[in-house]
Order: sequence, then C-alpha cells, then structure tokens
Amino acid sequence: AAISTADVNMWRPFYVIASTNGPIERLQLQPSPNPFRPAESAQLLLPVDSQAGSRANVYVLSSSLTLALSGTYVVQNQFGNQFIAVPSSEIASHCSSGVYVVIAKIAGNEYQWKVAVIR
Repeated sequence: AAISTADVNMWRPFYVIASTNGPIERLQLQPSPNPFRPAESAQLLLPVDSQAGSRANVYVLSSSLTLALSGTYVVQNQFGNQFIAVPSSEIASHCSSGVYVVIAKIAGNEYQWKVAVIR
C-alpha cells in the first residue's frame, strides 16, 4: 500500500535515538515563502524551536558570504509554531535578487537556511 498526500511538505522524517525518550527531528522546517518576493510578502517567516518571546539574532549573507542584513527579532507564535518574522521592508532595502544564507542564533542554538530573493 502506498501513502500519498497533496502537500509533501506536511511530512517530515524523524530519527529515533535509543538514549532519548522521544523522536528527534531530522530536518528543520523551511522558511516561508521561498523564493521570497519582498513586493508580494509582508514578512519572511523563519521557523525555530525556541519559546515565543525569545530574542533572535538574524544574519543574512550573500552568496559571496558578505553580510547584507543583521538584526534582532522576537520569536513569535504563529499558526501553532514558533517563527522569527523578518519584515519585508528590511529585506527589500538590503538585498537585491539572489540566493542568500540566513543564520539565526537563539540562546546557544543556531539555525541555517538558504533563501532566494526575487525583486
């Protein structure tokens, strides 16, 4: 029997490690929307596993690893998950079209994503 779904992004694989009492997520969620179009979206949502209200340092690096944007944002609870919301206006004023590495650091944890910006 096969399993099918309309949206494959709803499924996420997990590792089960014997030394823990539960599953440990193998893959982190992806940023949304990606590709990111500043003219069409109010914010870029970066999913994290931190508590709402935590402060996150976000760094956006170009493909040549040049710092394009950095800022501190508050983790928000949206749609039942925790996200860092980076305003579209900040990305639009610092990033041209291209592929960027986005790094978020929260209380000793680091998250990394690749985001395409289309202007």
